[in-house]
Amino acid sequence: MSSNFDRDTAVTDLGDGRYGAGISDRWNIQDVPNGGYLMAVAARALRERLPHPDPFTITGHFFNPIAPGSVEIETDILKSGKTLSYAEARVRQADAERLRITAAYGDLDARRGLDHGTEGPPSIPAIEDCVPAKIPLRFFESVDVAFNPDTADWLRGENSEACELSGWARFADGREPDILSLILFADGFPPPIFRKTGPVAWVPTVELTVQIRARPCPGPLRCRFRTRFVTGGFAEEDGEIWDTEGRLVALSRQLETIRLPSDRR
Repeated sequence: MSSNFDRDTAVTDLGDGRYGAGISDRWNIQDVPNGGYLMAVAARALRERLPHPDPFTITGHFFNPIAPGSVEIETDILKSGKTLSYAEARVRQADAERLRITAAYGDLDARRGLDHGTEGPPSIPAIEDCVPAKIPLRFFESVDVAFNPDTADWLRGENSEACELSGWARFADGREPDILSLILFADGFPPPIFRKTGPVAWVPTVELTVQIRARPCPGPLRCRFRTRFVTGGFAEEDGEIWDTEGRLVALSRQLETIRLPSDRR
């Protein structure tokens, strides 16, 4: 039986490079579907269109909110080569473009080249020793997140200058991670700025880029997300995702706006 993620990212070929999809509210953050989930839907449409199966890098610019319901995804192949294909996808709802995707696809199994790294995976206690994310949002009914206790102070109402969150993530229904789900998990933690502000800010995404480095092995994903600079209400969020074999499987960078209650007065 397919999982919720498989059902909720399914697309239908409408011809002429267009695909239909039904956006589920199962992945909502308040009233808005999670951005990583929306990008995963578009990524599945591009996988159907392109000769290469795996997104090596995918970037989304979020123009307007998308509501649960039907969307149409228009795709264009920008360049198709032997090892890489470049493409664009435009997610439309109610006759308006809401999200635009650019991506480069290849075949992870065929990739060969230099391997080098100066850092390893973050040190995080076993998942049973971490703090479950008991956050009353539908997204966290579908994704299990457990925070490193060292980064869970904000859940107790404490503030910190260290805007870093780390911990484990997995599907609540037991589905194992794969390439497309890494796009979802790259947007699967609360914003690290919550360690300074508390969960009082609304943090919409302007742009999210996810780089896929390897196919994850089964098991929960070890994640770390950090924000170093906030300028004029704009913040970057840098993410790392590692599998249980200690391999780096994805990197992400997100530009988000920090909207505090005082900003809305």
